Amino acid sequence: MKRSRLSVARKALMWWFRWPGNPYVCLNAAVDFSAARAYLDALARRGDEPVSVNHLVAAAVVEVLGEFPQANARIFGSRIVELGGIGLAMPVDLAGRGDPAGRRGQETAMAVVSGLAGCSLLQVAQACRRSVHDERSGRGSVRAMRYLTRLAEKLPYPAVAGVLAAVDWLGRAPLLGERLYGGLPASGLTNPGAVFGKIEGMLFRGSSMELPQRLMHVGSVWGVSALQDEVIAAGGRPVVRPMLPVVLCFDHRLFDGVTAARMLKRFGEILLEPAAIFGADGRRPLGRTGTRCAG
Repeated sequence: MKRSRLSVARKALMWWFRWPGNPYVCLNAAVDFSAARAYLDALARRGDEPVSVNHLVAAAVVEVLGEFPQANARIFGSRIVELGGIGLAMPVDLAGRGDPAGRRGQETAMAVVSGLAGCSLLQVAQACRRSVHDERSGRGSVRAMRYLTRLAEKLPYPAVAGVLAAVDWLGRAPLLGERLYGGLPASGLTNPGAVFGKIEGMLFRGSSMELPQRLMHVGSVWGVSALQDEVIAAGGRPVVRPMLPVVLCFDHRLFDGVTAARMLKRFGEILLEPAAIFGADGRRPLGRTGTRCAG
């Protein structure tokens, strides 16, 4: 991890958005998924392990975080620390699946995928599948989180709230916070509009997320919806294309809206020409040259 030297603007924003203020800003966009869909179909014909839309989106986010390291950072107290590795945290739906882990009442879980810098698209997809499978089978991606979840199932709410409050208080101290959360991803990938699909007369337009500043700080969250057909302009003429709605919610203390817009633009460029980034076979390493995949 690398501690960033705060500029005058960062110092001012750190004070302005200090707790309990909300420092998060959201941008919405939609990306033509035609080329990406054709690319996924071509990968499927190769006979390798399947790569889903979510896997492709995750790999695109990993590439963006590698190109914009200021976004791959976390705030500990008054410090901004850039993380050495790239990872993602992703919510996992457990409801309606017959409770495979035998945990009644646990509707959702969190899959943590780390060590993705230098991985290929196929390796990112494999790491995501493994983490999601672990969560749904009850093993969990992070051992400490697994034990805390089991403990929380047995304790009444007041006791759980007290434990969380204590951990939150400890995590606000920079040195303790780095020890507690330094190895966990600073970015998340979620699907707030996953239930939307081809609903006649209705389109998903985006969402706004206000992330709480408790426990572990989150630098940015990428949200996507289901693909939906929309009329857009191409070559000056209206055409129908499969569009992927995207939401980028970021902590303004880490970087500004200009950087966020560049990140969102780069994300779109990757999905518009995925083979140029991931390789025709999905095996081209992502991120900085020489970085070894640990995922």
